Amino acid sequence: MSLFRVEVGIVGVVYSGPSNTEAENTYEEYCEQSHGLVGKAANQPVAMWFQNEVLHSFHPDSDDFGIDDGCGQ
Repeated sequence: MSLFRVEVGIVGVVYSGPSNTEAENTYEEYCEQSHGLVGKAANQPVAMWFQNEVLHSFHPDSDDFGIDDGCGQ
């Protein structure tokens, strides 16, 4: 059973598995790609889930970067 999941806008699920570390790394990687101007993940929302709860979410169009967005920007 997958506990962690990372979803990216039109890309879909990019990680699904038991590792918090792997999920965090994947989330951070796609946040960086979302900030970019090239690629499928560019300007796409990114969310990290634990079971059915959103732990971090990032939307590039938002000027309000919440304290729990998890992105290192």
